[in-house]
Amino acid sequence: MAQEAKPRICKECGQLKPIDAFERNRPDVWRSECKECRKNSKPFPSIPNKAKREYEAKHPKPQIGDEFYCRVCEKTITIQTTRDVNLDHDHQTGKIRGYICNRCNTGLGNFRDNISHLKRAIQWLKGTLSFLF
Repeated sequence: MAQEAKPRICKECGQLKPIDAFERNRPDVWRSECKECRKNSKPFPSIPNKAKREYEAKHPKPQIGDEFYCRVCEKTITIQTTRDVNLDHDHQTGKIRGYICNRCNTGLGNFRDNISHLKRAIQWLKGTLSFLF
């Protein structure tokens, strides 16, 4: 028998809430934002279907077995699954930027396409981000 899930803190509002205030992401994994915050959050706009079809007609998505060069990380990979390469877009405007590898796409998504956060992350990596305790 699985253990009963304990209350958790919502990553969006910072409040401690009972587990039933959260949705399941997978059978044994709970989302990090509560149902209320997810309901009230503005979703990232997806690529409009027409724009995606037009882009892919001019620039076909690389297929399994193809070599792919990611312009963000400058690595060449052999595509092994359909998820290895993603069609990246600006989440504010929906404008397509092009294909990048899944790792880079996930990284940009985790930073919410926020240039200020990315600049601070670069400072952190360089060891030049100062902070006080």
